[in-house]
Amino acid sequence: CWQRIVGRGLPKDVEIKELNKKKDVLNTHLRKYIEEIKKSGFGILDKRALQMLLRYPPDETTVRMTNLPILYRNSWNGYQNIFLCGKDYDLVIFEILVFNLFYIYVGNSALAALLTYVVSRIVIYVRAKIGENNLSEKTLID
Repeated sequence: CWQRIVGRGLPKDVEIKELNKKKDVLNTHLRKYIEEIKKSGFGILDKRALQMLLRYPPDETTVRMTNLPILYRNSWNGYQNIFLCGKDYDLVIFEILVFNLFYIYVGNSALAALLTYVVSRIVIYVRAKIGENNLSEKTLID
């Protein structure tokens, strides 16, 4: 019965029972870790003004001293930038190429910059939508 339902996503040599055992072990470890964090009294912190302005990560010495994760409130909606994860350099190269293409075609740098901006926003929007659909599809979030 299970093979018909989830058989397409699993390799043939993987058993559901083995996966459930591994899931339970991982779940137990994560629960212990979360309980340890709760016992330590370590909570979610507010970023200082300089950290918010420069958007730099937590200090490593604090992380090493506590040996616990440092969590900050996401008041600036920084999670929206995750859809460009690791592709920023590629997008900059793409924008340079698009700018040069428009500049050669139009001959006006201001108009080429405007058209490059429009194309860049379209690419970012499409990438975000595809990433959002992929994330919701893979995690089964409605």
